[in-house]
Amino acid sequence: MQNAKNAILTGSSAGGLATILNCDKFKSFFPDDVKVKCVANAGFFINAKTIFGTSDIQEMYQKVVTLHGSAKNLPPSCASAMEPSLFLEWSS
Repeated sequence: MQNAKNAILTGSSAGGLATILNCDKFKSFFPDDVKVKCVANAGFFINAKTIFGTSDIQEMYQKVVTLHGSAKNLPPSCASAMEPSLFLEWSS
């Protein structure tokens, strides 16, 4: 990577979210004169109700938190401030 002139990081869906979260770190792997671009395709999951009035994204994250027992690993100040699945969603 030391000889690169251009670099691109891209991902779709969960990979798009990873692209958003890791773009700056990715750039840090290259010399300052390298042009780095990051393209996230559908990497943001909106916590909003569907047209049917359901909260599908929040329900999915609640299932992930329950499945993995993630809530027990959160600092108490975070877990008491908001629903653990929301913390997982916005800090991923």
